Amino acid sequence: MKKRSEKKFMLTGSLTGIPFTEIAETCPAGIFITDPAGNCHYVNNFWCKITGLTKTEVKKTFWLDLIHPDDKDNLSGAWERFKMDKSPMINEFRIIDKKGITKWLAGVIKVLESLKNSESPIIGIFLEVSEIKKTGAESEKYRMAYKNLIENSFDAILLTSPDGRIFSANPAACRMFGRSEEELCRLGRDCVVDHSDPRLAKALRIRDIKGNFFGELRMIRKSGKKFQAEISSSIFTGETGEKYTSMIIREISQKRLKSGTGNVTRKSFESRYFKEYQDAIENERSQIALELHDDLGQRFSSLKLYLAWLKNRIGVQSQSVKTKLIEMNSLIDESMSRIRDFISILKPSVLFELGLVESLKWQLDRFENQTKIRCNFFSYPEEFNLDEDKSLALFRILQEALTNIRKHADAGSVAVELRLLRKTVIMRISDNGKGFSLEKVNLISSRGISGMKERVKFLGGKFFIKSVIEKGTIIKVSLPTKPY
Repeated sequence: MKKRSEKKFMLTGSLTGIPFTEIAETCPAGIFITDPAGNCHYVNNFWCKITGLTKTEVKKTFWLDLIHPDDKDNLSGAWERFKMDKSPMINEFRIIDKKGITKWLAGVIKVLESLKNSESPIIGIFLEVSEIKKTGAESEKYRMAYKNLIENSFDAILLTSPDGRIFSANPAACRMFGRSEEELCRLGRDCVVDHSDPRLAKALRIRDIKGNFFGELRMIRKSGKKFQAEISSSIFTGETGEKYTSMIIREISQKRLKSGTGNVTRKSFESRYFKEYQDAIENERSQIALELHDDLGQRFSSLKLYLAWLKNRIGVQSQSVKTKLIEMNSLIDESMSRIRDFISILKPSVLFELGLVESLKWQLDRFENQTKIRCNFFSYPEEFNLDEDKSLALFRILQEALTNIRKHADAGSVAVELRLLRKTVIMRISDNGKGFSLEKVNLISSRGISGMKERVKFLGGKFFIKSVIEKGTIIKVSLPTKPY
């Protein structure tokens, strides 16, 4: 214990005309004033709250006596250096309060020239940061646990950006791809993903729309050897608002791929992948439809009001001006009608409001009115109780077929039949157009027909197409009414 000086300090100074003690007592930080020997001459109420001591008890206690034993040596050395060079002492340390509770403090000690008497008093201003330290310790604990989990994972884990940069790779990823972490970070996603895999573009699109992706992709090692892997990837936002992506990669063994169990597992992955892809597309279509309705629809409505206002305000004008106004109004009406058509294509609310049969009739009626191609529809029974996925698939297949007929068939009529045979629903679409070569379609892998086939395959159904030059085309879709 240091021998205390008997010299007293008179706290008669003020800051900006306000007595020092008035400021100190209302300050939400612990404040004490000592002499260079460390004897305490003043403490505010908040310092008493932090230490658990009364003002009388604090003044009888050398402030360094409150310091936690593990911090005392360092702080005593800092205190001695401070007394010599008079530079502000910024530090954080632990104290033990009257109840024996350890608390973290952070703040500054400096010479207080504004209260200078015969000697310069020393002021300490400190905040209790125990909760911050506790939170930081917990965060560090979880960070280390998370790091150990990643470092010891058998799965390859990459921290990346949506544009393909790699920021970190765990040891399993380095072993899987035969590259160091520095090499993976330098080369990016292009060095691990096989860009010739046709599933890659769809996978990235699903992740962009939904925020995550789970499925299979073909990867590539440093040696150039390609392999199949299960991929789980998600997009998340960092503390600074920057977008990051995680990739968890698990290699699929050749044994598993060749085994019956592997085939079933792979089929389930493909089914899930295709459903996620279709759901992502439908969600995107719905979003676009909403934007068209809320944005462009309102803008065109406003334009009509402006034209009506302008027509009423211009008074007597030339006939050509009136004609132009009428033409502009008609053009807006046509544009609004086209927007409604686009919305109905993107988001078939009619399907969920009226049911499958009525929505197919509505689609054919609209097609006939637009193209003047005669349409016939037959349904037995008149109502179908199908689940949403199958109803949407049939609606979209007819939609795609009618689009192809309008663009390419040069047909005079279209016939659509919808039948229920036992536990199978069958839709047959035929036209009397000019037909086409199936070999050519297979060669160019028509997106429209490929999309129909994928939808039907995913739902456990069968897809058939036949086309004869100058005679027309027949599309037949069979779907099980029960889950397959």
